Amino acid sequence: MDNVQIRKHTEELLVTEVQSMPDERINWGALARKYDVKLANSNKELKNGGQVVKEYLRTKGVNVDRLSRDNAIPRIRRKRKRGLGGEVSMPINPSIKDVNDTITRKIENGEYELGELIAPKEYTNVKLTSDGKFSTEILVTHGRKIPMKKIRQQLLNEHERLGLLRARDNYNSIPIEDIISRLQYLGECSEGASEEDQRQKLKKLETTRYQCCWADHSTIGGHTYALYTFSCLYDEALFLTDEELRERRIKNFDVEEVIGKPQIHIVARCGSSDETTLAYADERRKGVASLIEPVITSSGLEYNDILRFFTGDMPALAAESGQQYGGHYPCGNCGSQALMFDDCAHILRRPLRSMNDRLAILHSGGSGSNSKCRLFSTLSKQELISELTQQKLDTAGNKKELSDRLHKEVGGIQRVPTLLLNTNHTSFDALDLSQYELTLTEPLHDYSNHIKNLLNEIPAHLTKEAKKQLEDVLQAIFKEKQTIRGCDYRDAAVLLPQMVCGEGIELIDGMQELLNTLGDIGRILYSTDAKRTNQSILRLHLVTWKHWMLLREVFPTPKKLTTKALGILFARTTSSFSYFVQGDLPPIAKYRERRKNVWNAKGHYKAYLKHASRRN
Repeated sequence: MDNVQIRKHTEELLVTEVQSMPDERINWGALARKYDVKLANSNKELKNGGQVVKEYLRTKGVNVDRLSRDNAIPRIRRKRKRGLGGEVSMPINPSIKDVNDTITRKIENGEYELGELIAPKEYTNVKLTSDGKFSTEILVTHGRKIPMKKIRQQLLNEHERLGLLRARDNYNSIPIEDIISRLQYLGECSEGASEEDQRQKLKKLETTRYQCCWADHSTIGGHTYALYTFSCLYDEALFLTDEELRERRIKNFDVEEVIGKPQIHIVARCGSSDETTLAYADERRKGVASLIEPVITSSGLEYNDILRFFTGDMPALAAESGQQYGGHYPCGNCGSQALMFDDCAHILRRPLRSMNDRLAILHSGGSGSNSKCRLFSTLSKQELISELTQQKLDTAGNKKELSDRLHKEVGGIQRVPTLLLNTNHTSFDALDLSQYELTLTEPLHDYSNHIKNLLNEIPAHLTKEAKKQLEDVLQAIFKEKQTIRGCDYRDAAVLLPQMVCGEGIELIDGMQELLNTLGDIGRILYSTDAKRTNQSILRLHLVTWKHWMLLREVFPTPKKLTTKALGILFARTTSSFSYFVQGDLPPIAKYRERRKNVWNAKGHYKAYLKHASRRN
């Protein structure tokens, strides 16, 4: 300190000021500049003046540690990401605290909806304590539900804000010629109806929305969660088309995509078994009951909603309809036995079962109950005979023969649909769900799984060189992704036929055409409502039939997959995709009869099969 100069009249002021400061961090450099601390015999300012002042005060007996930054909580500074040259810093992900603060703020603002707590469940948690012993605690978890009425109102407000609604406030002021012209365009004009009936019919068409429920199970953090969502079905009678928006100079706007955006209804921690899934049936029925209440636009126009469809993967559809999952009768569409899945003629001849058809089968016997989950699995021989008698079937044979006969008749049905379980209702009419049906298939899972199976089977039938070339092509398509999703498989179905042909990979006879038909099926399945025409429906019938024939020719004996594995996908895809897309064939009508003078493609397809059988 001998080479440091502090003026005599400021030394006491410096000591007094520092001693009177509260216990918090201070700027020592600013304090040095304030009291003009310099080198002795020089007017140069010290670069480390703060450290000099700190040491000087220590020599005077001042406790400077209480004012030191070293005693504060260390500040962890995140390393900046920089470019190759180091002169440009790169953005980094927000911290967990920032994310939590953002989520909390959006919840308080109402931007995020947490919903209501429903269906509490107790779980036993076993953990190891610090002293090496096991302790058990009971954890209670709840599901979350956003009320159906709130979802419907939010959707209506959003569609009204975007200007996608077609309905008018006053239908009495519309000229009757415009009313009739619009009904004729929609294929809903009734001959001989009065003007008032025509107006009310158009108003009903333009103010009645159809809803679709989608369900799935997924694993998050090592626990299985169930998710139920709702979305509106696009209908040009209610909503504007893309072409109409382009006329208003609104481009690159997909109306169907916006309308079909799903909204979360229920999310809860539960397994995929019937016992756990059915715990939320009561909450779902409450949401269905609220559909009778209309939702209102800002101008006071009322909109009604009808729950039309339930969709999901095979486990979800099986749980909703009461169909067994797996086993000898896994297909809920037609109830065919798994051994017959490779028989295309048998699959196409089987009638498709609606929800009412399933209830009729259950109620035709004496074991139909709304409270049992497995109606036909625990019957005694006498009960089997009684059930077969009421079903008007043969009652001769031992218990196993009787059980097999009954299971063949019911086709895998093991209980009533979920929404009717534990109720006194014998039909969906009591729940105002007379139009409620299951989608026969879901391209998201069925089509992508079929592609996955084909990609596993094809290499087993190629030469070693062709197999290596195919692996290189698939690697280029999937781009070394560790998790391949359904959308990746759909991309592969489009790109693979072109890349295989371009690379000149030597395939066996019929395999190139098999890949072409696979991509064609996907193109039609994922086409928009405007492109879903009579021609595309008939083409899907023919292409799916051709695809199945090529499967039999190219893979007469599968090497990687079983016949059942290829057959179940055929039963759910090839035999029902065309019905799913057409939308006007009972019992899977889209949401009402197709319009624009649609002819019955099913009849044309049957005529085609009859002609083909004569030719062969």
